[in-house]
Amino acid sequence: MTLYFKTWQKNKIIELHMNSNLKEAPTIPSALKKEISNLQKLWKPVLEAEKNLAKKELEFGYGLYKLYEEAKAIDYELGGDDYIRFVKQEVNKLVGTDNKSIISRWQKIGEYHDILIKYSTDLPASRDFLYNSALAIEKKKPFDKWVAEKLITPDTSFRDLKKLTNNATRRKSKSISQRNTNVSITFSSSSHQIALDILDIIRSEDSILINAEKGVKEELKALLKEEYEQYKYKFK
Repeated sequence: MTLYFKTWQKNKIIELHMNSNLKEAPTIPSALKKEISNLQKLWKPVLEAEKNLAKKELEFGYGLYKLYEEAKAIDYELGGDDYIRFVKQEVNKLVGTDNKSIISRWQKIGEYHDILIKYSTDLPASRDFLYNSALAIEKKKPFDKWVAEKLITPDTSFRDLKKLTNNATRRKSKSISQRNTNVSITFSSSSHQIALDILDIIRSEDSILINAEKGVKEELKALLKEEYEQYKYKFK
């Protein structure tokens, strides 16, 4: 198709020609339209399931946490461990794993259920994301602020949450280091035992920085596993 334009320049008529390769929109076969319609119907329940999945995971974690606490309370009264062992066996069969790390993550999620449930529609449906959200709350991170500022949404990645947590920790550690003094502690144990002794301190105290021998650091790295990235800034 050729389009003609006329313009005037110094009393002269200039004709401009422009070729256009415009194509008419193709006719969509009815079969494809039908498949698109079917896909839309399939997508709707996916969205609904995704919307409620984080909430369901939080509720499961809370149920597991309560069950463990009740079993431990009964065993404490009776002076044994029969009930908690029974519960662990049944939970392992239910979840399909005997991995202690996975079960403990569900417990931690359940422990902070009452706080996390308020944000269930803002959280990704991911066990590891919910677990690290619980850890952030436990360590007094500004989790509610992150949600309010839309730094956490259903599309937020686990890596993004790690960045938020690490940045908040570094800022706090920097301000604390300006008013704290250094303390040295000497251990007379194996590298593995030392790592076990200070593991909980590393996880709970943002102000702790570790200056240890290579063997201890390697043991801590092995114990922390995937958590190591979150805490590695603490190792000098």
